[in-house]
Amino acid sequence: MPFAAHAAEGYTIDPQHSFVNFSASHFWFATTHGRFDKISGKVTLDSVAKTGSVDITIDAGSINTDMALRDKNLRSPNFFDVAKFPSISYQSSVLIFSDDTLTGIAGNLTLLGVTKPVTLTINPYKCDTNPINQKERCRTAATTQIKRTLA
Repeated sequence: MPFAAHAAEGYTIDPQHSFVNFSASHFWFATTHGRFDKISGKVTLDSVAKTGSVDITIDAGSINTDMALRDKNLRSPNFFDVAKFPSISYQSSVLIFSDDTLTGIAGNLTLLGVTKPVTLTINPYKCDTNPINQKERCRTAATTQIKRTLA
């Protein structure tokens, strides 16, 4: 998930280069892959003090599995109920470092109005200077697993 720098320690999620993808068991027979196409948020990072924050919002209605009928069902009350819960959010509580490298983020995921603790594993985490605008940019991949239980 790339971010574009706005200040020395503040980064805005770059919506053109950021997405949330997922895979899920489909009737315990196959794996369905998809993504949420619209994500926004801010990351604040102080690598020296090893502190910061992550605040991300995902547009639940932007779910995309490249199958219109399935996406319609996923937006329905059967799954994400986007009319009632239009967004999914993640707010960090602690950034986890190994030496000087960001390796994890502990925080809270709010999905369908329910908030649960979720830890993200970060790998890789890299920053450099954007050759076009000469601003610092950072990129990473964050992964986790969440269990969905059928009611």
